[in-house]
Amino acid sequence: MRSKEILLALIISLLSITQLWAAGDRDIAQSPLKPYLEKSDFLVVVFMASECPLCRNYALTLNQLSEQFDPAKVFILGVFSEGMDTPESIEAFYQKYRVKFAHLIDKNNILVELLDANVTPEAYLIDQNGSILYQGKIDNWAVTLGRQRAHVTKHYLKQAIAEADQNKPITIGKTKAIGCMIQR
Repeated sequence: MRSKEILLALIISLLSITQLWAAGDRDIAQSPLKPYLEKSDFLVVVFMASECPLCRNYALTLNQLSEQFDPAKVFILGVFSEGMDTPESIEAFYQKYRVKFAHLIDKNNILVELLDANVTPEAYLIDQNGSILYQGKIDNWAVTLGRQRAHVTKHYLKQAIAEADQNKPITIGKTKAIGCMIQR
């Protein structure tokens, strides 16, 4: 009898997620990101995990970006997967690395699925209409997992933000993010 209850709960859960997108509603502008899209001209979403070494290393870079741009112009949001982090682990991460940008917990991986995120940290630059202008690496510091450059030579996310802010075409719209796999 217990397995039937579990199966029923699973089916109900899947139906609720499916109904969320049933009408073809994969519109980012109508997703849980909507309140954040309304706060500024551009939204930077970075998928994070408190235990990911690259996320720890990029906390300073993301803090610098959040200080460099006016939040009314560019709002930076760290997104933590519910399956990978707890409010306590996120709070400890924010305190230890003195993180200054906002965050949310992605319940049921809705944003992971919506944006098709695969690793942490993976960055997205999104305009107010919900169009993804850039997706991928923050910069080229991480070459592969466990191998980094001595110096960053390409600032992909920062460049995309600057180009979008100046109404210029985005030179590099997508890179392959390197990092810790997001649990689905």
